[in-house]
Amino acid sequence: MRGAGPFLLAAGVLALVLGPHVPAVADEDEAALDATVEEAPPVVAEAPAAPEETTPSEPVAPDPDALAAELHLGTRLTALGVMRLPPNPRIVAAALGAAPEHLLWPVAGAHFGRGFGYTRATRPELAHLGVDMNAPAGSQVRAAADGLVVYADDGIDGFGNFIVIVHPNGWGTSYAHNSEIQVRVGQEVRRGDPIALVGQTGLAHGPHVHFELYVHGAPSDPTPLFDEAPLNVQHMAERAALVARLHPHHHR
Repeated sequence: MRGAGPFLLAAGVLALVLGPHVPAVADEDEAALDATVEEAPPVVAEAPAAPEETTPSEPVAPDPDALAAELHLGTRLTALGVMRLPPNPRIVAAALGAAPEHLLWPVAGAHFGRGFGYTRATRPELAHLGVDMNAPAGSQVRAAADGLVVYADDGIDGFGNFIVIVHPNGWGTSYAHNSEIQVRVGQEVRRGDPIALVGQTGLAHGPHVHFELYVHGAPSDPTPLFDEAPLNVQHMAERAALVARLHPHHHR
């Protein structure tokens, strides 16, 4: 046993130099962990969702009663103002829809009566400032263009049940002698909307609509602007356009 002493001493020194032994299983776990990290899919940040496309909505028409009160609509003064003066800019701004370039013939199938500028031989001072459309009583009257109803009553002498509409471009149109009014003051209307029924209220000698156009307060001949008008009205419009081209400074 005396010979084993040096051997045991050498073994102890060798153990101190090499340090403690790490089990092989630890190496296997570390390798497995590395493999798991390598196999994990990369994390990709999701792009923010694109905002949904929205189409601009049409302006919402305000309450007719509130609009009428705010703009003082429905009075004789308002109606006569549109017929003789440029309309109030606030009223024009409140008229929604498209600015008209043409006008719808207000009564489908109506026949042309007296035209713009007609005068009686006995009363040459009373020029006819509109177009008469003869149709059976009760026929539907339609709005000639988009606009705002500023008068709908029977308080204008001679016109009976009378409607005045202001359009987004500052034009005004009126419809007289109706048997029934189907719109109210402050109401927004669109081209072709029903607004009244043909009648002969006021100073009228038969059922018809007396239609007038005001361009910034000046009575104007609507004949060249009508769509869906009878053939003879179209011919009159063509003649009027020809005269306007040949005599650009001529005014009736």
